[in-house]
Amino acid sequence: MKKIYKKKEVEVVAEIEPVVEPKPYWQKLQDGDYESKLKVLPYPHKEPKDSLLMETYKISLERFYEDQHRLEEEFWKDIEDFYGVSNNPKKNKLRAVSYQIGHSSGFSEIASYYSELVDLIK
Repeated sequence: MKKIYKKKEVEVVAEIEPVVEPKPYWQKLQDGDYESKLKVLPYPHKEPKDSLLMETYKISLERFYEDQHRLEEEFWKDIEDFYGVSNNPKKNKLRAVSYQIGHSSGFSEIASYYSELVDLIK
């Protein structure tokens, strides 16, 4: 491959790909990366319930829950890697306590409690 710079022809030996650092968990929280982009179809309220509508609703609900589960596992992996406790045998207890205290307010509150309590298992 050849490129011309200021009327000079230059041979390009290799193009270097820019290194993209993975985003830390807190940046992903701010960007909404742990929120599912899938939408659940509305529940079919008509009587009699059409079996095709019900089946479509159930499939969309199942896919949404699978996506939520995947994103939640990604959240836990990211936060454990960030604090360096991925291999700590007590990480599941910390997960449980952080979740129990903060889950009503979402991932950001869970992360807040996690960051305050992580020193107890280090």
